[in-house]
Amino acid sequence: MQTMSSFFGWLFCRQDSSMEVLRKDRQFEPVRILKTGPHYKEILCNNANGNLEFAIAKVFHGNTGMREYAKEFELLTDLKHTNIIEILAKNTLAGFRILVFRNLMNISGRIEMRIPFPVGSVQSLFKDLLTGLSFLHENKYAHRQICPENLLYTPDGVLKITGLSNIALIRNNIKEIQLKGLIGDIMYSPPECFKPAPYSGIDADIYSAGLTLYAMLKLYKP
Repeated sequence: MQTMSSFFGWLFCRQDSSMEVLRKDRQFEPVRILKTGPHYKEILCNNANGNLEFAIAKVFHGNTGMREYAKEFELLTDLKHTNIIEILAKNTLAGFRILVFRNLMNISGRIEMRIPFPVGSVQSLFKDLLTGLSFLHENKYAHRQICPENLLYTPDGVLKITGLSNIALIRNNIKEIQLKGLIGDIMYSPPECFKPAPYSGIDADIYSAGLTLYAMLKLYKP
């Protein structure tokens, strides 16, 4: 049964249009699909040069996907910071838009497998998270989806915030802009997101960061 399941998984990847598009790019060879969103897929790739360096290709499709690609590319180009994920490369192939990122370790994966963090690393990672959030807030944005799934870290322990596709402007030239509604993982969202009244995006981010810290310390979702 496992062999049959593996075969159909391999066959699906071979026939997937996003995978086929990536095979036309000489830089990276697609390995497997990691995540599927409404208008994109994140695909693990290795370097076509054969040096075993892996990357994540985010492949956008459709008109809405094109708009998401344009927004994410613009934001990540403007919001350059040590604790914000950076783009390695971009490309356009057969009507698909592609953003390439480093393949980093995911905090959510470590929590789900209940693998303790090294002594002192949680404090360091959380400090990086607050530093990255402060940078976003200073640039008038709220992240709105702070949770372990959107937090990566490098082999030397530097945290990178990702998942910026739904960030919101929280200040114009005159006053603070209040937010409404729920976006993201309900387990890490503050109570005010479930109410019709507007709320502070900065306060919501800090609340979500606190719940993320709890999950990192306890290796358990709140």
